[in-house]
Amino acid sequence: MGGVSDADFGTSVVDGRRCARMAGNVTRDSGGGFIQMAMYLDRFSASGYAGIELFVFGNGEDYNLHVKTTDCRWHDQSYRATFHAEPRWQTIRLPWEALRPNRVVLRAAVIVNRVGPGIRGVVQFTDA
Repeated sequence: MGGVSDADFGTSVVDGRRCARMAGNVTRDSGGGFIQMAMYLDRFSASGYAGIELFVFGNGEDYNLHVKTTDCRWHDQSYRATFHAEPRWQTIRLPWEALRPNRVVLRAAVIVNRVGPGIRGVVQFTDA
């Protein structure tokens, strides 16, 4: 990594809708840089869901969604998916199968079972 980035996070109204808003400047000087926000969902079971649905307003760039489960014990372990966010409100649906393990040691056949019912609850957004 190495870039120097800054960000603000708070509530806002964007295009007429109240929302949680993350805004900032990402620099990729010196080989990196990102901004992120996290949401913790204690004792949340996702077993009754097919995936994650996001309602987003972007800036025409790609973003990464990171989900941590009880399988993720280190800071860089997560299940990840990339999505594109246009500069308008849109619904993004990511089925569990779209989330790929990052440094999580599991067989591929187990991923959906672990991500669905075992979701622990850290969601991170990072600029791709």
